[in-house]
Amino acid sequence: MKYYFSLQQLRLERKLREVGISPLLGMLGVGIIFVIFSTFLFSRTEYAAGIYLLFAIGLLISLGQKEYDSLLRQIFSKKEYLRIRIIENGIALIPFLIYLIFERQFIASLTLIPIGIVFSFWKPRPAPVFVLPTPFKKFPFEFIIGFRKTIWFILMDLLLMIQAFRVDNFNLAIFSFGLLFFTAMSFYIKPEKAYFVWINNRKTKVFLLEKFKVALICMILLCIIPYTALVFIYPENFFITTLVLLLGLLFLCSVILAKYSAFPFEMNLPQALLYGVSLWFPPMLFIVMIIFYRQSKRNLDRILE
Repeated sequence: MKYYFSLQQLRLERKLREVGISPLLGMLGVGIIFVIFSTFLFSRTEYAAGIYLLFAIGLLISLGQKEYDSLLRQIFSKKEYLRIRIIENGIALIPFLIYLIFERQFIASLTLIPIGIVFSFWKPRPAPVFVLPTPFKKFPFEFIIGFRKTIWFILMDLLLMIQAFRVDNFNLAIFSFGLLFFTAMSFYIKPEKAYFVWINNRKTKVFLLEKFKVALICMILLCIIPYTALVFIYPENFFITTLVLLLGLLFLCSVILAKYSAFPFEMNLPQALLYGVSLWFPPMLFIVMIIFYRQSKRNLDRILE
């Protein structure tokens, strides 16, 4: 069991080094981002503790769906496997637990403990015999794969929006609406194999424009009902809702440029920092998109032309 966790640490360190990040700085950066996000969340809504629990549950579900889970069951005894799951879930929940205690959300922090134990016994179900239908079947793979992988998170986010409507909390509703865009942006983080770009018989500019068009169409399909509900229930906040929609679509296009700026590799540390700053300060996003476009064109020209 000790070897398993040593191997996981080694894999994480190698992954960080592959994208040009020192393991120590990478872990420190993740911790800082986690604290910033948590502080922002708890300063914006009184339902932050509930949202926190949803994020924690989503993380535990992803840990339980590891592609090598069946292999672990074969290697370790049932008792050792269960201990691994409990320790792994406990490590994942420690940051949530510490921050909840810091915010004096003692009931929510105590709730994390049984949640972690329950999900340690949770066994991933085998792949269903049917394919989950999506509204994106006529489009390339990003939204199809991403939607199927994050369907439970999307459903929880929509339930959160419904709860916001019930308690008449526009801030919580617009927050959950914005989460849809960040979820869609995650569909474009991991680069595809170069072959799937090479088979496109088109110039780089046309290729990127097609990527933008598909992403915008799919995103509108995903968010049109929540957007309509927000406008209908809170017509006085039409400007804010529409601004979030337009910014979300712009962010979605920007993450496509960010992905191909490092293609066929993942973004390195300088690119990730530059992109992160632009998301935090949107006016800078246009400059960053121009930089990423030039880098993307240089990378894609080698493959497409």
